[in-house]
Parts: sequence; C-alpha cells; structure tokens
Amino acid sequence: MKTGKICYEKKSLDVHKRIHTGECPHTCPTCGLQFRQTGALCRRLRNVHEGRRDYACNVCGKRFGEKASRDDHFRIHTGERPYTCDLCPKYCISKTALLIHKKSHLGAFPYECVICGKCFRYSGSLVRHMKIHTGEEIRKPHQCKECEKCFSTRSELKSHERTHTKEKPFTFEHCGKQFKFCGALRHYVNSLHEGRKDFSCHICGKCFSEKVAWDNHVCVHTGERPFRCEICGKDFKTKSSVYIHKKFHSEVYVASCPTCQKPFRYQSSLSIHLRSHTGERPHPCGICDKRFATNRDMLKHRAIHSDDNPLNVPYVGWHSG
Repeated sequence: MKTGKICYEKKSLDVHKRIHTGECPHTCPTCGLQFRQTGALCRRLRNVHEGRRDYACNVCGKRFGEKASRDDHFRIHTGERPYTCDLCPKYCISKTALLIHKKSHLGAFPYECVICGKCFRYSGSLVRHMKIHTGEEIRKPHQCKECEKCFSTRSELKSHERTHTKEKPFTFEHCGKQFKFCGALRHYVNSLHEGRKDFSCHICGKCFSEKVAWDNHVCVHTGERPFRCEICGKDFKTKSSVYIHKKFHSEVYVASCPTCQKPFRYQSSLSIHLRSHTGERPHPCGICDKRFATNRDMLKHRAIHSDDNPLNVPYVGWHSG
C-alpha cells in the first residue's frame, strides 16, 4: 500500500514503513509488549513500570509522565484548542485528538460485530459493544465514597465526585466563569462568547456549536438509536438519554417534596411536581387564555387550535395540567 508520505531522513522512512509491515522490533523486557519505536518503549518503561509522573498540572494537581501530555491536559482548563481540522471547522485540544477526529471524515467503519453486523470506527467501541451480546459485566473498580456509585475509570470517578464537592476546576479566563466539566466550558466558549455554530444539519439546515449536538440532532431525521442501556437493552438517540433512563433501574432518589414527601429521581421532576401544590402554571397557550404547569401539556393543548383539528374537538387522552 502506497501512501505518498514524504520522509526527509532514511531512518524516519524505515520507522514509518513499520506502520504498513506491522514490524515491532522493540520489546519491553518487563512485560513483553512490542513497539515500533524506541521512544514508545521508553515511555512504557518510565510511565507504566517505573510509575514516574514528573510533570504536574498547576491547576488541578494531576500528574503525567510526559511534559507534552501535561501541556495537552492543561488546555482543558484554559479552553485552548490550537489544532484545526482541515476538513471541517473542528478545533482539537491535541494532535492525537485531531488524528482521531479525522477518522470521522473517512467514512470507514473497519471493526464489525460478528454477531449483529454493526460496524465501528474504533476497536474500543467494538469491544464495548460486544459486552451487550456476551452479557459480560463491565468492570467498574472505582467507587465513590460518598454514594458508592462505581465507575470504569478513575477519571470518570473524579468527574462524578464534583457533583458532591461542587468543585469547579475549569475557568474561562476572559470572564472568570467556572465549570465542573471541561465539556461545559467548551460549550460555553463556543456558543456564548464566540457565537460559533459551525455544524449545520444537511437535512433541515439547523446549526449547532458542538459536533455532539449535531450528531444527536441528525438521529432525529435518521431514526438511529446508537446508545443502548446495558440493563434492559432499550436503545436511545443520545448518551445523556441513556444516563437519564438508567435512573429508572436504580432506587436512588435525589430529592423529595417538602410538602408531601414524595421522592423523585430528578430535580426537574420535583420542580414540576411542586406546581401541583403551588398552583403555578408558567406555560401560556398564546392563542387562548389557558395556562399549563408543563410545556408538554401546553403543546398538546395547542394542537386543538391547529389546522389539523379545524373543529376544535379535544383529542382523547389529552389532559391539561
């Protein structure tokens, strides 16, 4: 396979060719893992076997074995994204993240599930998917001391712990606003400060500031539901929908009504329920004088006024708040 890549030194060309030949001449003396380059072997020895983490982030204290890794991580706090995709307006935090992102433009899904035929861009995605078929329990060794919830990685646990500590380590330097999560900071910068909406739906033209929001929106048109609950097998259009759904499988209630003590899994559900006590109806019809406790009930009512229901006959099963 010829790629046309240009190398200015014979040594660099020889190392590059190993990508195509699969040759890995450098073997770790401790674990036997093989590598194409000596630098990768040295990083393995220093970071994994010796456990050295000489470079610390001066914001959150996280330590790294490589200065480059520390510098890439530091951009999570600053919001800086210096690597731009030449195929779309996407900005990435590191060169590695950019290379991974570019795979989304290739249209290639080389990793196929032998059971259902579903294909994936990344081998890790296929490995996670296979656990749906095998019933293999996803290992979650990292447990929150506060609520005992378990996570697959330490980074997921650390992010979760901020819901208890209220820590907000990500600060936008221009206005000082703080966030619990890197993604929230990125969304704030792109959508509010820069006003960027670089991702446009090719079907309806709606624009989005984040690719993940654009991906989720496209599923509305395609009907695709790529995210599955591993407990009951139900499929969803977005990852956040799965997260919300999975609370139905748990007995965790985050809040209760101060008037009747009814428990709720979601703070938003409690807010809506409280209106049954206060009588608040913040959603007006806009066509008639009726008001409703929820936006959903208001939209159901509005259909009575639509051209699809010219006789203004109430639809069976619809109940206003």
